[in-house]
Amino acid sequence: MKRKLRRKIYVAGAIRSPHCMKLLDNLRKGMRVCTEFILEGYAPFCPFIDFLLIFQLQPGEVITEDDILDYSVSFVPGLEIMYVVPGYEDSAGVQPEIELALTLNIPVFYDKECALGYLRAGSKEA
Repeated sequence: MKRKLRRKIYVAGAIRSPHCMKLLDNLRKGMRVCTEFILEGYAPFCPFIDFLLIFQLQPGEVITEDDILDYSVSFVPGLEIMYVVPGYEDSAGVQPEIELALTLNIPVFYDKECALGYLRAGSKEA
């Protein structure tokens, strides 16, 4: 079966928090948005599941926060859009991602329906 290439979206949003429940809520919100984009037929890059990489490290292996941030922004070039999950305003990591997208002329959306409207209006294949 031939696989369908989906249009790529970077989903940015707050993750870190000194409060455990806020951290978990940030992850939940981001994962949910990514799930919704998949259900709509798109291919979101989902940094909200990066913690899974840490869980499987072997003794002596280290993935640093810089490793994660560098790997994440490496996905920004070539994307169709960036969508920013509400609640990002206090996140130190989101602003550089937004700035990179804007530098690369990648549209940045803060409203999911507007993002979907933009994607549907330009309904080209990947």
